[in-house]
Amino acid sequence: INETLPSLRSLGIEQLYPSPPTTPTPGAPTSSEQTLDRALYLTKIAKSILLKFLELIGVLSLDPSQFEPEIKALQTMFYNAHHLINEYRPHQARESLIAMMEDSIEAKRKEIEGVKEMKARVEETLSKIEEGKNGLTGPSNTGLMAQDEPVRGAAGNTKWEQERIWMALEDELSE
Repeated sequence: INETLPSLRSLGIEQLYPSPPTTPTPGAPTSSEQTLDRALYLTKIAKSILLKFLELIGVLSLDPSQFEPEIKALQTMFYNAHHLINEYRPHQARESLIAMMEDSIEAKRKEIEGVKEMKARVEETLSKIEEGKNGLTGPSNTGLMAQDEPVRGAAGNTKWEQERIWMALEDELSE
C-alpha cells in the first residue's frame, strides 16, 4: 500500500513549518536531519499551542465574543501537529517491523540452541550406552523384561538392548 499523505496546503490549511525538498540538492540536509527538523517543529508547535491556549483563556475572560480567531489559530496548530505526527507513521511502522523481525530471529536462535543442546545430550547418552553395550550380560537380573518372558536368541537380546536404550534416554532427557 503506497498511500501518500496529502499536504496541508492541498487541504486548504496553512502550513506552519517548511516542507522538505522534493528533490535532493547538493548540500541539503539528509533524511535523518529532516527528521530531526520535524521533531523540532513539532516541539515548537506544541509550545505555540500552549501559548495560544493561554491567550484564548485571556480573551474568554475579557470578551467571550472574540474567541473565534483564537480557536481557528489553535485548530490550525493542531492540524499541523497531527500532520507532522502522521509523517512519522511510515518510519514508525518500519521500526516496529524491524523490531518484530529481530525478536523472531532471536527466538529462532534460542530454539536452535535448545535443539543443539538436546542433540548433544542424546548423542552423549547413546555413546554411553554403546560403550556399556560390550559388557552386557543379559536381561535376567535387570527386571526390564517380564520374568515369564523367555529370551529367544538374538531377538530377545535386541529387545532387551532397545528397552535399556529407551530407559536410559528417558532418564537422561527427563532431567
